[in-house]
Amino acid sequence: MKEIIKEIEKLKVICEEVKDNENVDAIIEEMKEILIAYHGQGLAANQIGYNKRIFLLMSDFDTNKIAVFINPIIESSDGSIITEEGCLSFPGKRINTKRNYEIFIKDKLFPQGRVCYGILGVAAQHELDHLNGITMFDREYKFYKIGRNDMCPCGSKKKYKKCCIDKEEIK
Repeated sequence: MKEIIKEIEKLKVICEEVKDNENVDAIIEEMKEILIAYHGQGLAANQIGYNKRIFLLMSDFDTNKIAVFINPIIESSDGSIITEEGCLSFPGKRINTKRNYEIFIKDKLFPQGRVCYGILGVAAQHELDHLNGITMFDREYKFYKIGRNDMCPCGSKKKYKKCCIDKEEIK
């Protein structure tokens, strides 16, 4: 079984499309074995050394039901979600990301498209990023803390320290 690639430079390569006459069954079977063995939510082909636009999603951990995506393209998206993500290529690392909550994705196997939402939608975007040479670190979402001298978020156009900080509700 192949090892999962952990070097960022190797993961930054943009993957090639799978050609119409190309047989990728062996790659997909190998990816399935690795995904199950590592108990992952998803796996992109380039994470195990194949420069192909293929990723898998574990859609049901109880039955090991796996969805396969070949040459995927996000056609539309809706909503947003801030979530903590991990990655098989970066074991033990977790970061916050902001992703679309729901995506409509077309690929070679389902040209009519499929909807992925919630954690599967996040995982699909994460894996598609891998195929585009983007890691979760490129998508890190940092929460902004309002400082005393920043404009107040209430819309008053006053500084936070002169507007909402330490205000007590009048009873």
